[in-house]
Amino acid sequence: MAAQILRYYEDDWRSPVYTCPSCGWSGTAAEMAMELHEELADYSCPACGRMLLIVGHPTLEEIVRAASRGVEEAVEHLAHIRRAGHSQLERGGSGAAPLHGGESGEVDAGE
Repeated sequence: MAAQILRYYEDDWRSPVYTCPSCGWSGTAAEMAMELHEELADYSCPACGRMLLIVGHPTLEEIVRAASRGVEEAVEHLAHIRRAGHSQLERGGSGAAPLHGGESGEVDAGE
């Protein structure tokens, strides 16, 4: 089974209970081992280390879009970006392209 690639605001990745196909551990993303990278965070089984989820960090465009839909976390992120005086926000830029082309999917994370 491959690790799931999920979008930060569009996919519900925090509340589901995931089961590791390698060792049978079950739990939520909050209970997994998380490793932060520049464009994403990966979540692994805390028992055996198998990668189960990959969640791309939202681009500025995705934050603005989610905030306009009333997603509270995006509204808070956008307010923080505005307070910080983010230059791309003032120029109307959208940030980097989504890691996954805007689609949910899977990537082979090994057995």
